Amino acid sequence: MKLKSEADDFQVEEITSHHASHGTFSLYRLTKEHIGTLEAVQAIAQAWRIDSRDIAFGGLKDKHAKTIQYLTIFEGPSLFLEQKSFTLDFLGRTNRAFKAQDIEANRFTIRLRSIPVQAKATLEKVLSDPALGVPNYFDDQRFGSLGDSQQFCAEPWCRGDYERALWLALADFNPHDRPRERQQKQLLQEHWGDWAWLNQHLDRSHRRDAADILNRNPKDFRVALTVIRHDLRGLYLAAFQSHLWNELLAGWIKELAGPNLIRVPGAAGELLFPQQIDSNLLRTLISTEIPLPSARITEWPPAFESLIHSITARYGLTPKQIRVKYPRDTFFSKGERRALTKAQGLEFAWETTTVQQANSNGEQQLLQPTEDLVLKFTLPRGSYATMLVRWLQATVTA
Repeated sequence: MKLKSEADDFQVEEITSHHASHGTFSLYRLTKEHIGTLEAVQAIAQAWRIDSRDIAFGGLKDKHAKTIQYLTIFEGPSLFLEQKSFTLDFLGRTNRAFKAQDIEANRFTIRLRSIPVQAKATLEKVLSDPALGVPNYFDDQRFGSLGDSQQFCAEPWCRGDYERALWLALADFNPHDRPRERQQKQLLQEHWGDWAWLNQHLDRSHRRDAADILNRNPKDFRVALTVIRHDLRGLYLAAFQSHLWNELLAGWIKELAGPNLIRVPGAAGELLFPQQIDSNLLRTLISTEIPLPSARITEWPPAFESLIHSITARYGLTPKQIRVKYPRDTFFSKGERRALTKAQGLEFAWETTTVQQANSNGEQQLLQPTEDLVLKFTLPRGSYATMLVRWLQATVTA
């Protein structure tokens, strides 16, 4: 079962009622593929020579997909913009910035290729179940900032270890690094602490800005952390908070379902799925919302109080320490997230595809036809379509 063999295999469009009317904000539709949302926003800011902080959007859309989302720019131009990986259509004026709450849902079209023949009946049974629901984990896309060290930047940040937090943000290798960025990180790792040398040899960037601050005051790691873009600092906190939430859901499912679990590896830890969700478990999951871990929670629900203490203790923290004291413009989100998500308007269809491949003589030959599964469905804001795919894969292989 293959996902994202091609960009068209994964398509998502935001559903919103935030429409153009009048005001000082310009509303746009961003259509993109092969580029992440933050990269596209930076490209827009550069092309139109505007401050990226004036660009507001509701959510991050996958780089490896064809996506449609909406954004606003304060006093943005009434122009169309086209670059290699995206187009930006001007839709009119509006009276406020676009935000996450303006996304009512996301509509997905997904093609899963090369479905094994023996899996077809199982998939049809699962997809035809009107009670189909999926544990609402944050998926791997949420943890793109997690580097080779497998340590979240926000973890030492919460403890006030600003030097370690800065090192993770600036120097930790990441699988998504481009060659030049990896080279810059190599310099930081080899010369960490020699701020005068780094200030002379790093490219002009937030890394060199941090080195400049530390060259003037070698102990001011707290201030050096502020040169990192505000949106990136927010992502570091969101990644850690999302991981803690995933751990809460996994631990709770383990308590409810016992040993009858399907274990799925994730970028930030193991995800646990019940082998079967009966009516009692379904009612429990669908009626439960789990708080996003942060120090602002004054009282934890009894079902999760012991769990959150045991999870944060793994990182040398308490629930009340899930906060950052500096800078004050960066903080953990407050809210709750449903334990289970349900796909609305689910449709599925089978399509037969035939692939050509060159043989040893360079001649094209037809391979055995394969079955593709095409899914169409809508999910609430914040739920991951890839989690439904993981659930289907786990169900087939269990």
